[in-house]
Amino acid sequence: ATTPTDATAGGTALDHHPEAGAQRARIAALRSRVAQADGEARAPLELSVGASRERDGAAEPWQQRARVAIRVPLGGEPQNRPRVAELQAELAAAEAGFDEWRARQAASLAAARAEWMASREAATLLAERAALLQQALAWVQQAHRAGQFDLPRLLRATAEAADARARAERARIEAARAVSRWNQALGMLP
Repeated sequence: ATTPTDATAGGTALDHHPEAGAQRARIAALRSRVAQADGEARAPLELSVGASRERDGAAEPWQQRARVAIRVPLGGEPQNRPRVAELQAELAAAEAGFDEWRARQAASLAAARAEWMASREAATLLAERAALLQQALAWVQQAHRAGQFDLPRLLRATAEAADARARAERARIEAARAVSRWNQALGMLP
């Protein structure tokens, strides 16, 4: 697990996201399909060479014959253009979808980082407040034992200190939840 200070937001953090890997693999597969279909549109010429031994009749002598054949593919490219165009359109859509996903994830990371920073600051302030109220409670208890404060003042100080401790704990949990949201935006499972 990382915290928003451990990793950088943006491109490098998203490079390790499982969804990014899946989308990059899909785009690579589409590129290879486009290249294959484009290559099939331009089939190369074929040359074949053969030799045979034949005779025209039973009384004729055997003759050696050589054969050279050239195969020229006709009409492959016009028939294949719609398929190539369809694959190129699918590739363009996949690339645009990947760019859109990256933008959404970058925004999600930025929001998670901002949430983490705010909750961390709140947790720090509430922990300091709880510590101060705990110290104030100790002084009120000491003053109560000396007879300077009455019971309602002691109970009020005890309640304020308990409430501050509870708020500080909730803020600490919220900061941990913000780190969890950051890690989920990076694609890490809990």
